[in-house]
Amino acid sequence: MALKEQELRELKERALKEEEERQKVLEEIRKRDAELQVEEAKKKAEVQRQDAEAVRLKEELAKKMAELLEKERAMAATAKLQEEARIQKEEKEKALAMTLIQRSDLESELTCSICLELFHRAVGLECGHSFCHFCISDYLLRKRECPNCRAAVLRDPINSVPLNNAVGRLVDKMTPAEKKGREEFLAIRHDAEKDLEARMKAAAQAAAPRPAMDPRLHDRGHGRHTPPPPAPATAAAAAAGAPPGGAVAPAPGPPELMDPAYVCLRDSIEMARRNGAAFLNVADKWAERDKAMFREGIRPYRNGPSRQLYCSTIGLVPYWIRSATEAELRQALNNLYLNSTGPVTHLRERLNQYLAFSLNEMPLPSTPPCRATTSCIDSPCFWGPVMMKPKK
Repeated sequence: MALKEQELRELKERALKEEEERQKVLEEIRKRDAELQVEEAKKKAEVQRQDAEAVRLKEELAKKMAELLEKERAMAATAKLQEEARIQKEEKEKALAMTLIQRSDLESELTCSICLELFHRAVGLECGHSFCHFCISDYLLRKRECPNCRAAVLRDPINSVPLNNAVGRLVDKMTPAEKKGREEFLAIRHDAEKDLEARMKAAAQAAAPRPAMDPRLHDRGHGRHTPPPPAPATAAAAAAGAPPGGAVAPAPGPPELMDPAYVCLRDSIEMARRNGAAFLNVADKWAERDKAMFREGIRPYRNGPSRQLYCSTIGLVPYWIRSATEAELRQALNNLYLNSTGPVTHLRERLNQYLAFSLNEMPLPSTPPCRATTSCIDSPCFWGPVMMKPKK
């Protein structure tokens, strides 16, 4: 009995020990499971952290890539703009160079060959050349020919509207300094034009006929005054080549002064004026006898200064042709047996041509109508049919 109880106690103790060991094992298993759960939770948290970090890094990378792409696009756009600006600058420089070349060429075409400035009130001649109105007017007072090609000028210069418009557009594009220089030039030119106008008026008044005391013309034999014969030349003077009468030989002058016919005609006109002779006026209405006498008187003078001088006695000078009214022009053409129909420009051109050379006279011998030894008053070089009368 005792043995059985002892065996039972041992069995109970063994069972308790086994239970305790089993409980220990179970405790260890629970601890291990808890540790595993903690580790697993940590791993999960780490994975989540890593995933979040990866997402963040991915987002940062995407952001940086977007920024890089934006910078690249901005750099490409900037480069494109710079290239376009460079191309535009080159085009502007080329355009400016072409503009300067074209302006230089245009200025050369719009420059007066007399004053070497841009045209001011441009006018053209029948030969095609153009000049400033002031420049060519001043030049034509001395020579009735084109300064460039030397062609005869038979009519008044014509205003050139296209050239004046082109000069106006060119002046509008000038710099302020250039415009100031242009204004100073025009101020000087304005004063010069006033002076030229005064000189032209004075020349017209000097060449205009004096008012007649009697509107009727006298016959050929009236009003003749023969100058006294020259004094005989001395032997010494003759040997020295001096002219008769002891006069001193004139110094060489303009070509017309070397023409005996011109000199005789000029002296005849001066003497007639001193004697109070009255001349015809080209703007008045002439009788048929007056027309025929003037036509006969001018016949020897086919062209040149002598013809212009002869015409000046009746007031037919370039300034009068430019300033006369239409009625006066037509009356002058009628007086000269010329066609008086057509516009005013044609009338002025016709009178300028008549002033320059003969339009309706018959051919004459080439011998001069006058000799230096002939009495100017009695020779046909001026008096032809008399067209003046002395005062009574």
